[in-house]
Order: sequence, then structure tokens, then C-alpha cells
Amino acid sequence: MSVPTISLHDFAARRVEITEGLMRASTEVGFFTLSNHGIPQEDVDAMFAFSKRFFALPDEVKAKTPLNGKNAGWEKNTQVRPSTGTADQKESLQLQFARMEGLWPADEDIEGFKAKAEAFMEQIRE
Repeated sequence: MSVPTISLHDFAARRVEITEGLMRASTEVGFFTLSNHGIPQEDVDAMFAFSKRFFALPDEVKAKTPLNGKNAGWEKNTQVRPSTGTADQKESLQLQFARMEGLWPADEDIEGFKAKAEAFMEQIRE
């Protein structure tokens, strides 16, 4: 099974088609790649680099930003797969514009992460 690529080209005119593609990819495959989104590749690469730095931190440091029950924060091996009843072997840092108080990594742990992430999220929102 391959990972679907969904183009955001001409989003306003193709909104329904794109939405259906996103839903199909999410439910049938679980992953997708976006193309024609308008975000410069160097910005995407920079955010991936920050993400890599965050996940390389010790768990004790990442645990300073715990999942808050409102879909924001860090988690590791907490989601249970319904098909097996076992925890997914993954970790994630879920970011959003609201509900992030006390959940941003501290500058002493990863300098500039909050500013970089917020700027990137603004690009996505545009």
C-alpha cells in the first residue's frame, strides 16, 4: 500500500474533492502527503529539524510538556490500538494555537522552538 499524495492546488475550487481525499487517506491508509501547499521546502525542512531535536531530548525533558487532555502536549506509548489492545510504539508532540500554556518546550531545552513552531503554524493557517 502506498502513501497517497493530495494536492492542495486550487483549494477553494476543489475543497470538497480535497476533503474527500483527506478523509479517504486518513481512514484507509492512515497517512498522506500534501503537495502544492505553498509553504517553502526550506521552512518545512527547518520545522522537521526542530522536531528531530525535540524528540532527541531525554523523556524526562519532554515530559515537562505533558498531553493536557485537550489534544496538546507530548505523549509516548499512551494510545492503545483497538485491534491489538497494546500501546502504539510511538510518541508525538501535538501543537495548537490555543491551550498551550505551560506546554511549550523551555528555551533552555530547545532554544527558539516556540517561536519557530508558531511561525510555521501561521504559514499553515494562511
